[in-house]
Amino acid sequence: SVKIPYGVDAIQEGTFAFCQNLEDVEIPETVSSIGDEAFEGCETLRELRLPDSIKFIGANVFLYCPHITIVCHENSYVHKFCMTNSIHFEFIK
Repeated sequence: SVKIPYGVDAIQEGTFAFCQNLEDVEIPETVSSIGDEAFEGCETLRELRLPDSIKFIGANVFLYCPHITIVCHENSYVHKFCMTNSIHFEFIK
């Protein structure tokens, strides 16, 4: 489990790539971008809540994440990204 500190504004390219035991990541509202391949190969990552503050998601961020569900706000950038890239998502309740 990883908690990204409040104030961090970006998850850099490849940050968690192939962290095969990563199950939970808490991302604060200060994060606005996720770089290429940031979560690539995180096979055990099942759910990731992405805040409305995210306005950019790079290439292949969730490649080889077969069980991932992105939790996001309806009509957000993240929601549109998931729809465009055929990534399973649910809305924040």
